[in-house]
Amino acid sequence: TDTDTSIERQVGISETESISITPSKKRYSIGETMKFTGDLRPNQAAQASLEDRTGKVVMHRLLDVDSNGDAAVSYTTSSRDLQGDYVIIIRQGANIAISKVGLVQEASHKAVIVLDRLGYDSGDVIKAHIFGNPNSRVTLEMIEDIANNPGRGVLSTDDTSAVTLGPDGILIHSINTEKIRAGAYHITVSWGGQEHKAPLVISPATTSDVSSSIPPGPYKPGNQILVNISTGDVKHAITSVKLIDPDGRTVMDRQVFTNELGTHTTLAHVPDDAKEGTWKIEIFGSSNQRKDSFEFNVVKQIKEGLFVIYEGDQHGNLIFSGTGAGSGASAGDLTATLTVNGKVVFESDTFAYTRGGTFHILIPSEYGPGEYKLVVSDRRNTAEVTFNK
Repeated sequence: TDTDTSIERQVGISETESISITPSKKRYSIGETMKFTGDLRPNQAAQASLEDRTGKVVMHRLLDVDSNGDAAVSYTTSSRDLQGDYVIIIRQGANIAISKVGLVQEASHKAVIVLDRLGYDSGDVIKAHIFGNPNSRVTLEMIEDIANNPGRGVLSTDDTSAVTLGPDGILIHSINTEKIRAGAYHITVSWGGQEHKAPLVISPATTSDVSSSIPPGPYKPGNQILVNISTGDVKHAITSVKLIDPDGRTVMDRQVFTNELGTHTTLAHVPDDAKEGTWKIEIFGSSNQRKDSFEFNVVKQIKEGLFVIYEGDQHGNLIFSGTGAGSGASAGDLTATLTVNGKVVFESDTFAYTRGGTFHILIPSEYGPGEYKLVVSDRRNTAEVTFNK
């Protein structure tokens, strides 16, 4: 069988119905568009999340499901994306489905775990949807996420013992949180020397003290927007991030929670087919009250100026990319300065734009947690991006 076109999908089973998601092929090259089609419940809202091999969500999208239950979603890959496994997760009500693909290399056969929600009150039951090889035995472990600490297992022996997936390769496993203290955790499923994890928070905090920021843009279709969120002195508070197009349609609505430092940095992916115009990102607090709203322009071609975005931490490096256009880009040399908590930790030598007016910057990721700011300048313009790490 041609490994590039042989399709593998897994159907998500809830207590009521089933849904499925299928990729156009199993392996993609850098620069190709990953395409997925869904067989879902007709005319009902659904969400899609695409995770890279580290578990980072590179794309989150609300799906339009037609009267036949058909839906489609895509993600165009680039050099910023990690090679390896990608998992797409579809949620529709109580139903969950997943599919795995590979970027450059074949997708592995690792098991995948998806939880029914992000936050739980003490005593709630976690429904863990586990996907893997038919009839395989996998191991679950729940680890507490503590700053500067690798964490410790907190599940009972019964909960962490191996469980067996069904003949369809799926199991819905229940975990009671009654004896688990408040905090941030992840549940890991292991099989064949590989693992996949899902985050959660027990007894999430509530707060009205929510602040956030994004780099001003402009952005192009396919760009990632860095969203910085702070809940002050309150840790483990759930907030929501919405991305709204020029027609007022919400295309992303994602929950996240802040860490031990009361901060969280997430990505909002501008759709590949985004129309030009004024877009918005809105941040909602614990009580679903809107706390911040940011407008930015999406353009297909940058005509003047300089902008820079942070693309994440990869292979021990902080990755930045940017674009310059007009007189600034033709002016030549660039410089970059990185500060952490206000202290300069990196200053570059001068470097040049590519012929297309773009640039990439790699800086070793060795400076610990804090507020990061990268300032990039050419002879006429200055741009900066700030994020928490």
